Amino acid sequence: MRRRIFLRGTAACLGGAVASAFGIDGRVADAQEAAPTVVDAELTVRDSGCGDGSQRATVQADAAADRVTVDGVVAAPSACYTAELAGAAYDDGADALDLTVRTVEREDVDLCVQCLTAIEYRAVVTFDGGLPGRAVVHHDDETVTESALDAAAANWRQSAFDAANTAVDATGRGPDTATTVRWTQDDVRTAPAIVDQGVGGSAGESGSEAGATGSKDGDELVGSGDGSVAFVGASGGGVSALDGETGDERWSFDAVGPLAGTPAVVDGTVYAAGTDGRVVAVDAVTGDTGWNRSVDGSVAAAPTVTGGGGSRSTEPGTVYVVASGSSTPGRVIAIDTGDGTVRWTRESGGNVRDPLAITEDLVYVGRSDGRLLALSPEDGQRQWERRVGDETANVTAPAVRDGLAYLAARTENEDGAGGRVFVFDAASGESEWTRDLGTSAVPRSLAVADGTVAASAAAYGEVALSDGAGGAQSGGDTDMSAAGGSIHALNASNGDERWSRTTTAEVTAGPTVAGGTAYVPLNGGIAAVALDDGGERFTASFPARVTAPATPAAGRLYLAVDDDRLVALGPAESEGRTAGQSLGDVDDRRAGNVQ
Repeated sequence: MRRRIFLRGTAACLGGAVASAFGIDGRVADAQEAAPTVVDAELTVRDSGCGDGSQRATVQADAAADRVTVDGVVAAPSACYTAELAGAAYDDGADALDLTVRTVEREDVDLCVQCLTAIEYRAVVTFDGGLPGRAVVHHDDETVTESALDAAAANWRQSAFDAANTAVDATGRGPDTATTVRWTQDDVRTAPAIVDQGVGGSAGESGSEAGATGSKDGDELVGSGDGSVAFVGASGGGVSALDGETGDERWSFDAVGPLAGTPAVVDGTVYAAGTDGRVVAVDAVTGDTGWNRSVDGSVAAAPTVTGGGGSRSTEPGTVYVVASGSSTPGRVIAIDTGDGTVRWTRESGGNVRDPLAITEDLVYVGRSDGRLLALSPEDGQRQWERRVGDETANVTAPAVRDGLAYLAARTENEDGAGGRVFVFDAASGESEWTRDLGTSAVPRSLAVADGTVAASAAAYGEVALSDGAGGAQSGGDTDMSAAGGSIHALNASNGDERWSRTTTAEVTAGPTVAGGTAYVPLNGGIAAVALDDGGERFTASFPARVTAPATPAAGRLYLAVDDDRLVALGPAESEGRTAGQSLGDVDDRRAGNVQ
């Protein structure tokens, strides 16, 4: 974005059982500005056929790549027409990308079908110096979509943000100050993927903002909501799309069992994997089926997607899932995003319960017995394998960044049992460093930012290691009564501790990071701390256990909590509403009541 402010605001001392673990004041950083410049723009026609005269455009922003992608349909009077990019310019006064797609007569045909024609296109605009705050898309002389890129850049498209499982959106926006419940929704099984599908203008007499995809039908932009959509797994099975502002259901898709984890959303397609062994591709706007593939066994974790998505993508990508049958646990399966064809299958040799981490070079698999495997993305051939300890439990999903592969586990070695972070050279698998988190620590998943690893762990009075199938390996009391937890920031290159904090409440899931703030789920709330120095942003207490890493996007924080509910938190000054079962106001001083 052209203007982005990272708040490290001086926090008041906060009360409550959750807040009592903190109380460290932060600082305020200066706003940073960059002037975006268009360095490249191109348009590709992806399909063309008879249509109904309607038009639409969906805007997606990739802040990490300084790139804006517009997928749209422009209407033409006949099949004798095609589409071209008439202009892509930055408007400094409006801080907006102004993009125009026009229809022109084709020169390569003499005869063509005489029908209203829908031309499907993709326009990609690359910037230098950051992204503008908005995008305005015109089809010929009509404005089709006006989209706030601040929200679009905060997309959280996969379970751990990206295919490498970093759990970090460096330019994203979660809340930085005390929060309240914006809405709750019942019967939600998973944490959400969040995608801003574009903000339109006037929507006729209702006066509501246009929604998921700005579309032109006659003279009005139509849609609903603010463009932010939460894609979740439903308790009874299937995928649901919820309005990010209200929590209202936009559509549901039932032809898949209970999801194994958060869906992934790429290029307008939702990819979901069910514990019934079905992997599906669903249109993100309509909920229509793209393809439905059955794999042998039960899928054990959220899918990971790389490359392009959708049946008409010019560069189809890959959906990676892990399935386990009675005799073949931990099979890694690579599926074509375009048509659902299985590209390859590879046995990992053990149980795998967490999402894979994928880079251009390798597929990283964390087995429950403490082995980290690297496979070729081309055919699944094993490139290297490493073991983190002789007796291992609570192995997290791997994460990869800047040439290093990270994972955490509770292990037994010559120094005794404890929670540890292990780091390997991503290419060779050679050990780089190891860091202890504490003898009573049960590690949660990691977040790997630029130069810093955010780690967290629950602290238990008595801990016994277990094997990959859940059986105890070492003796002792296995009561596992939680006695609090800890949060750590480690130097990503050598493991040196930058800071650490303890919590009086159990840490229930790993941290996620957006815009310099780390969000740590707790049994009874959420803690938000500054990644650079551990200073307190805010804590929120409420009577529920957060069951998965938080999803920060578009200034909100989405939390999956026990009893199959999704809670959306927003700024405390906002007036919240409840879409499902009520969860009382959440702020930093008192807990709400479940009604």
